Amino acid sequence: MICNRQLFFPLAFLFLWSSCTSNNGKIEGNIRSQIKRECEVEKCVIDISQSTPFKWKKFYYFTPDFSLKEIEKELDQPYPFYDDVGRRLVFLDQENRIVYHEDIFPTVERYPKDVVFHMPDSVSYRVYTSPVFEMRKYYLNDDEYFYLLDQK
Repeated sequence: MICNRQLFFPLAFLFLWSSCTSNNGKIEGNIRSQIKRECEVEKCVIDISQSTPFKWKKFYYFTPDFSLKEIEKELDQPYPFYDDVGRRLVFLDQENRIVYHEDIFPTVERYPKDVVFHMPDSVSYRVYTSPVFEMRKYYLNDDEYFYLLDQK
């Protein structure tokens, strides 16, 4: 058997890259698709549990500057999925077990039509126990916008 190095290294890189980004924005993408399907106006109310294919009791939204130590303290358990510089969604079930986690890594675009959970400047994380959010669409210019989700 002959090992073709020209083929091996690009395939190895592709495998490693895809395994590192497997959860990058999957649920966020589901929520974005739900908004596009259900919200024909600039403001609406959505139930994001329809975008999650698993049962959850609460979820945390962590900003990129929230450290692993702080995350583990807040979750009251080890968090083995930590990767530097990313927003995080961490969903917990009734028994407080992590049922899903998602890291959303920054891109060169300011807001690439993202789903953004409202975060006051004074906090680095939020805990949500309700799946119902008010969505508002904000335009940065004619073709750049983002969806802001908030709970009152």
